[in-house]
Amino acid sequence: MNRLKELRLQHGYKTQKDLADALFVNQTAVSQWERGVTVPSSQMLFKLSELYGESIDYILGVDDKTNEPPFEVVEPSTGTPPPKEALQAAFWGGEKDLTQEDLDAMWDDVERFAAFVAQKRREEKEKHD
Repeated sequence: MNRLKELRLQHGYKTQKDLADALFVNQTAVSQWERGVTVPSSQMLFKLSELYGESIDYILGVDDKTNEPPFEVVEPSTGTPPPKEALQAAFWGGEKDLTQEDLDAMWDDVERFAAFVAQKRREEKEKHD
């Protein structure tokens, strides 16, 4: 779990609290991740991957290959992102078991997360400029 601390420091988060505030978690969670007491949730691993520009395997120490390009979903035939409905089905196992309200709420979560990542990247860029 030393990699979590290394990445935090490399990306300008001097304290665990700095990173915790950026991720909207408490400092204890970051401390536990860095000490190997707990592992970040899958949602938090995705956030860390976006924040650091590293693969989840690299963050977890499974792989030593750094700076892998982020995973991108595209339609093989066109090279364009699939429609929103296809992403919903991929993320949540299909819409047949979910109400439209559930699907809308989950998509809102995805959009909020994308906005969160974009804001963090803007802040990082401003910090380095």
